[in-house]
Amino acid sequence: MKRNSANSRKKAHKARRAFLFILCLFVATFGQERDAVQLFEQVATLIQNNRLAEADKELTAVLRVSPDLPVALNLMGSVRAKQGRLVEAETLFLRAVRNDKNFTGARMNLVYLYLLKRAPDKAILQLNEVLALEPENVEARVILGDAYLAQNDLQKAEENYLAALDRRLDNAGALLGLAQLSRLKNEGDCAGQLKLTPSEKWNERVLPSAPDAIRS
Repeated sequence: MKRNSANSRKKAHKARRAFLFILCLFVATFGQERDAVQLFEQVATLIQNNRLAEADKELTAVLRVSPDLPVALNLMGSVRAKQGRLVEAETLFLRAVRNDKNFTGARMNLVYLYLLKRAPDKAILQLNEVLALEPENVEARVILGDAYLAQNDLQKAEENYLAALDRRLDNAGALLGLAQLSRLKNEGDCAGQLKLTPSEKWNERVLPSAPDAIRS
């Protein structure tokens, strides 16, 4: 009887130790995750305020320890893009996507990068991936229309602008895209040929805001 009681106490003691170990592990992990979130929020603020050297320093330290961390890679890509180092930015965004295929933020950063580089074909590939993951993403739908416009594919451009309006009737980007399409068609009918190619008009409309759209 005493032996059974002793065994029960030992089991209870082991159970308490195991519980305390798990609790401590949870608290430590939660604390680390919370600290990481705060760090990346601070870095994002630095990037938005163009304090790029400080953001670079913080991210370099993180990537030295965790070189494949998607969030850090994406943020560093944003730094490089704002510095005009687009080749490095593209490499970083691609690494972020390879390590997290569902990371739509990094994919959208690639989209804006390809707009800057006037590579709508590459932008379309990334936008299709984003929409496969987030079918309700109206921003991606509008930009997909812009990218098709850059390729002179007016029908697909119109389809995507209309699809965006199905989600939100007052979407300014989709309305502007449709207005531009209408002008292009009218110019083609009146002059016999377009005075300005859809690709040139697309770049004229999209590119001025694209550098600020590189997301942190």
